[in-house]
Amino acid sequence: MGAEDGVAIISKGSNVYKLECVTEGRKTYMTWELRKEAVLETVFDGDGAVLRQRYEKLAAEDIERIINNKIAESMIPKVEHAPYTGITISKPCPKCGAKALKRYAELHKENPVPVMPLYVCSECGTKSYYLTDEYLDDLVKEHRELFTDQELKELDSNHEGFINELKEYIIRIFASKKIMCIKS
Repeated sequence: MGAEDGVAIISKGSNVYKLECVTEGRKTYMTWELRKEAVLETVFDGDGAVLRQRYEKLAAEDIERIINNKIAESMIPKVEHAPYTGITISKPCPKCGAKALKRYAELHKENPVPVMPLYVCSECGTKSYYLTDEYLDDLVKEHRELFTDQELKELDSNHEGFINELKEYIIRIFASKKIMCIKS
């Protein structure tokens, strides 16, 4: 069971809120995880891949207002409540093939959230990553200050080429750390 077009499902767990909805035929999940330093807001696609994550300085009582605003903005006419269940990525572990990948950020709530979405297989313990183009694009847009003027010129003149080159660097870094890539 899951959200249908025009229906939003809200759930609350221990220190986490989740909004599940389908708008314009696209299923998304949003979570707000209460952490000691802030609230981690994460947007996932229908397969459970991270599309965006940000820390927000919010009070817990602000989250319900934000959820209601998102529902109103999306003009979703029906809201249901359900017990909280975590979001899992619907991809197999790149090492053992088990569909047992859990978000590193969810398993290690006391640790800082990694910049790149990492996963741990609950069957074999392998650490892996899954990087969507949408996530990388959002990351670059949100952190332009991390790039030199020359890199920003390249980004503005050849966006796709810049993103592809950045992706290649990331792949090499994770390969050197023996962190496997989850296949698309």
